[in-house]
Amino acid sequence: VFVVVRYFYSFIPWPYPENGATEWLDIALPQIEAGERIFLAITLREKNDDQLIGVLYLNLVGPHHRSFWLAPAYHRQGYMTEAVGIVCKWALSRFDVRAVLAETDVKNEASIKVVKKNGVVQFAEREKMLWWRKSRPIAVKLTDYSATTPE
Repeated sequence: VFVVVRYFYSFIPWPYPENGATEWLDIALPQIEAGERIFLAITLREKNDDQLIGVLYLNLVGPHHRSFWLAPAYHRQGYMTEAVGIVCKWALSRFDVRAVLAETDVKNEASIKVVKKNGVVQFAEREKMLWWRKSRPIAVKLTDYSATTPE
């Protein structure tokens, strides 16, 4: 488990305390009820079961930051790349969101690959963290603009 948790050093205690899940739910449930954050379970659709293999969350208030984790047994199989792509597309089309943000530890090569594969662009680096942005595409009708040349 530490292979996943080591990159969350600032907000997930390790070793994980016995009451850690309860404490997390005490924080997460009010955020869900207030419409501030969405937590999505990642399961295996090909097995058609409810086995949790990962979680992805998205802030709906303030910076539209998203974060994720995946059980180590499912790393390097494309699950998280697929899930991140779907959630970014969904958030950018469904909500009043101009961009989805993410942060990765500079040493977390797997997460960096996931965001890059989804067209997420790095825009900052602060204190061992890389910051990424996936923006909503902007559609422009060229027929709405006319060009003139100077005489």
